[in-house]
Amino acid sequence: MLNKVQNFVFGDKRRTATIVGVVMFLCALLVIGVVYAKYVRSVEGNGSAVMKEFYFTSDLLDGNQHTLAAGSTVVSFTLSNHADALRYSEVDINYTVEINDANDLIYYSEGVLVSGSTNDDTITISDLTPGNTYTITATGNGGYHQELTATIVIPEAESHLYYYLDTSNTEFVILTVWAQGYSGAVTITPPNSVIPDNTDVVMRGVNVGAAFTDSVSFADNGYSSHAYRFFGSGVSVEQFIVSSGTSVEAEVRSPG
Repeated sequence: MLNKVQNFVFGDKRRTATIVGVVMFLCALLVIGVVYAKYVRSVEGNGSAVMKEFYFTSDLLDGNQHTLAAGSTVVSFTLSNHADALRYSEVDINYTVEINDANDLIYYSEGVLVSGSTNDDTITISDLTPGNTYTITATGNGGYHQELTATIVIPEAESHLYYYLDTSNTEFVILTVWAQGYSGAVTITPPNSVIPDNTDVVMRGVNVGAAFTDSVSFADNGYSSHAYRFFGSGVSVEQFIVSSGTSVEAEVRSPG
């Protein structure tokens, strides 16, 4: 009878120990599973957060102010997806370009710099107005966001009007008038002692000593000139009056 009781008691302890062992084993597996799952999620999360190379650069838009040549009406610059020949973006860059004057948006464009190699886009904007200041902003997006800016100042063109008298010939004199950065009419009043060469279309029908206006020869705002021949001699450049009719005053100057 005692043996049966002992077997029952010890058998029950063994069953309990077995059950406890199984439970502890299952708990250990559960803990390991949770830790492993967290590890997998962590690895996956880190993998998706790996940064790809992103370069959005420009040869002009450096955040500074740039002054163009006086009288300029065009600005050109480059947008690039690289820092140098070896470092370039691994993502496509969708970009926009905006140009604003003091009051309005005057230019807008869009483009794409394709990834995988060095790429450059040249942006050219024309019909700008001398005397104005412009702000240029290029915005690049490709999983990242970057803005490139610059301020462009365009001084007004300096206008000059010059004239010179060639008296080297004994039968006639030649009055040469030339302009730099000036566009408009020029009025010339010769002395009474010379005769205008009426074969010149500009002086056709002009009488001796009469003022005439040349509205053709100086239409170009860059560099332009015209030579006027007058028959006679014994005159000086000071006897000719050359005028633009504007704030641009004509000056006597030897060519060259």
